[in-house]
Amino acid sequence: MGYTLKLKCCDCNYEKILDLGNGRKDFDINTVAKKFKDQEILDIILNSEKNWLFSWKLAQCRGCKGVFRIPTVVSLDEQELVEAICECGSKDILIINEGDEQTISCKCKGTYIVENIGLWD
Repeated sequence: MGYTLKLKCCDCNYEKILDLGNGRKDFDINTVAKKFKDQEILDIILNSEKNWLFSWKLAQCRGCKGVFRIPTVVSLDEQELVEAICECGSKDILIINEGDEQTISCKCKGTYIVENIGLWD
């Protein structure tokens, strides 16, 4: 079961709600494969007999400072595979692991208050 985070900037009041982790459908090979275009990642998903784990992770663009969720796959050898491009076009993305959410700053340079507001499936 996944979890839902609410990020709200103390300075500009920008707010973002993101479903992270994974839900029931995120264990289906075909559903997960549709989230990626990179052939290396697709090969691992489709050819490794479910020796991987899918998860939505929190990310922040180092360029524009936008926050969003990205699809990730961790393979059997614990290699994390990510296909991330920000809306601004940048591929310079910082993946923020669960528990490290308090270190995110807003585009306005303010500080986000991060709240876990529930679970999703």
